[in-house]
Amino acid sequence: MTIRNEAFSAAVLTAVLILIPALVSGAEIWPTKGWQASVPEEQGVDSKKLAEAYFYPFAAETRHDVASDTKSVTSTLIGIAIRKGLIRSVEEPLLGFFPGRTIGYLFLKNGKWEGKTIVSPEWVAEATKPTVPGGEYAYLWWVKSGLGFLARGRGGQSIVVIPGLNAIFVTTGGGIKTADALILNYLVPAFTPMGEKLPLNPPPAALLQEKIKQAGMRTESTLVPVAALPEIAAKIVGRSYVFDPNPFGIGGLTILSASPKEAVLKLGLTGDPDASPEYKLGFDGVARITPGRYGLPAAGKGAWTNGRTLSAEIDEIGNINKFRIELTFEGNVLTGSSQEFTGLGKIPIRGVIAEK
Repeated sequence: MTIRNEAFSAAVLTAVLILIPALVSGAEIWPTKGWQASVPEEQGVDSKKLAEAYFYPFAAETRHDVASDTKSVTSTLIGIAIRKGLIRSVEEPLLGFFPGRTIGYLFLKNGKWEGKTIVSPEWVAEATKPTVPGGEYAYLWWVKSGLGFLARGRGGQSIVVIPGLNAIFVTTGGGIKTADALILNYLVPAFTPMGEKLPLNPPPAALLQEKIKQAGMRTESTLVPVAALPEIAAKIVGRSYVFDPNPFGIGGLTILSASPKEAVLKLGLTGDPDASPEYKLGFDGVARITPGRYGLPAAGKGAWTNGRTLSAEIDEIGNINKFRIELTFEGNVLTGSSQEFTGLGKIPIRGVIAEK
């Protein structure tokens, strides 16, 4: 989400997507009850440089883990506690002690909300000043010298505050490591100097809206020919495999059902309160959406790459993680790998059929 005030604009990135609703008002805006919107040009943002949106299977209403972005929220709460006298200083030990997009707006307004000081201006300045001269890290905020500061979480979660543009860029995503390059190389150049509006430009604005619409739709262009199931499928459906211990905590799996168009894969996750999620895999090139861990949606698709190997892609959407799992079945043994694309890496996996 990109937020700009006194007239400001907003854009949301999920995975590799950005939606720009814009906000216009001559008065000071406080989004306590929600964000307002306008066309980009009214905020001095060029529609010709923006053609992004919520890409399927992501949607505007999808809840999303923001990962380490919450570190900057924790830092802000410490600043509030210091201001109220609940904590003496940042040197006080934490033993004995113990909401997202709006945090960037609070810092853009130097700690004020609706005219009331929530966080002291001194804390805002201190929390966004590198703790090491020439460094990039402050009190749980990352600092871009001469530009602004940001909260950053694994998988493309970020809250980027750029005071010189009077703007905030908020991104949520999955399958990537950071969204910094996207913001700095594409969004920031679309902004004019603060306060300068652009003349309305209907063709690019219409194109932007069309791209937004297209991005949120499941299109038939992704369809691939459906092949017959390999013989091994009939032998492994309903069989449970127990995995060797591994860093991803995958304890085992069961292929509950399989047809030429799709299959249902059940994973056993060790140490997880929601330990047995089921993922539907589309074999026709179109991801299937099913409830995943913690009730958040997950998208899955797959293919038999040869007579014995199943390749599955599982995008947890709101849970950040995106996996590619390669499984080769030989007799009672399963071997392969699991790769996660937001920074967790790739591991080998091995399993055997569970004894009844």
